[in-house]
Order: sequence, then C-alpha cells, then structure tokens
Amino acid sequence: MKVFITKRAQNQLDRIEAWWHKKRDKAPTRFEDELEDAKRFLCSTPNLAKLHAARGKRVIRCTVMPKTKVKLYFWVDESAGVVNILSAWGGKRGREPKL
Repeated sequence: MKVFITKRAQNQLDRIEAWWHKKRDKAPTRFEDELEDAKRFLCSTPNLAKLHAARGKRVIRCTVMPKTKVKLYFWVDESAGVVNILSAWGGKRGREPKL
C-alpha cells in the first residue's frame, strides 16, 4: 500500500510539526519519527486501526501515534492500494475533526 496525504491533512501535519520543533526542544524530531512509523504501519496493516465512522462506501479509521498522541484519520482504497490520510488531529483536543 501507498500513503497519500490530503492537502488538509498535510497542512495539519505541518502545523503540528512546527509546534513540536518550537515547544519540544528535548525531542525535536519525535513527531517526524513517529509519523514515519505510523506511515509504515498504515502501509502494512491499515485495517488493524480502530474503526471511526462509515461515510458511504468509505470506512474511516483512526490510529493514535503513541508518544505524541496525534490521531491520524484515514480510509483505505483497496482497489488502488492507497491509504488516504484525511486529518491529523492533536490528541488533547476536546472534539473530533470534521471529516
């Protein structure tokens, strides 16, 4: 499987990464490292992630990056072999993203 990140999700990831570099000086690359681990997980076993919602034919799943607590919301296009990341959401937010 390949990972595709939507423009919206990429903007969210960029903001989280910038915050991480600014606020987490003892582990400035932790977010980037964990994101790469999450991408490898999504490429190999995306259907092990928690079911979040169904939107028509799309089953939206969520995986949490364990150290940074960032939630990645995605759906899998089996026929194209693509995992589509829709949103990257800070784990401490009090609500879920609009998908």
